[in-house]
Amino acid sequence: MYKSWRRLFTGFTTLILMGCAGNASNPLADYEQLEPVTTLQSPIANASAFDPVQVEHGRYLVGLLGCGSCHTDGALIGEPNNQRLLAGSGTGIAYSNPLAVANPGVVYPSNLTPDNETGLGNWSLEQIVTMIRAGTDNHGVQTIPVMPWPAYANITGDDAT
Repeated sequence: MYKSWRRLFTGFTTLILMGCAGNASNPLADYEQLEPVTTLQSPIANASAFDPVQVEHGRYLVGLLGCGSCHTDGALIGEPNNQRLLAGSGTGIAYSNPLAVANPGVVYPSNLTPDNETGLGNWSLEQIVTMIRAGTDNHGVQTIPVMPWPAYANITGDDAT
């Protein structure tokens, strides 16, 4: 009798679990897996007012740190728009765990060009360095962990400027 009861219980439990699994909602159902581009050319700057060695080193660092992989439109979906290098992205990045949060937060990578209205044109050099090293924006607000500033925290002063 014990074996029959155990089989019945196991079968009943299996049916319940299968039914629950069939009705469980997938928190990722509304999200699309993207294939980002990780290597992009660094933009060519108008270097007339800057030391060419410093400009070339800056291009090297932008490529090394992978800034364009997020901050270039289309790069997050594997189709970077080379006309918009570092000009921000219209594709958002979920910054909270979609398996743990019903409505994960999404951030859109910002414009890193020297444009005065939409980019870093009105930021001081100190504000840009603080953003790179400490993840604090020009208003003193801490960025979310999607921006990998902790990985850049120990960048040298020469490299940061």
